[in-house]
Amino acid sequence: MFKNINKFIDKILTPEQKKEYLVFLEIKKKWKKIKNKNLQENAKITDYADKTITIKAKNPAWKNELVFLKEDLKKNFQQAA
Repeated sequence: MFKNINKFIDKILTPEQKKEYLVFLEIKKKWKKIKNKNLQENAKITDYADKTITIKAKNPAWKNELVFLKEDLKKNFQQAA
C-alpha cells in the first residue's frame, strides 16, 4: 500500500506542485535544525506556496517575536526556496 503512494502523488500533483512540495519538505528539515529551541516549540511551519512560508505561532507574543525575526528567517530559508 505505501509503496504506491509516490505513484499516487505523481498522479495528483503537477510537476510544479511536486517541486513546491519538495521545497516545503526541505524547509521543514531546516526548521528542525534551528538552534533556537524555544522558537521551534512555539511556532511551526504550516505551508509553503508561491515562495511564501506560512508560520503558525502558539500565541500573540510569539507572533510578535516572529515579526522581529522575519529578516533573519528569510535569509536562512532563501537558499531552500
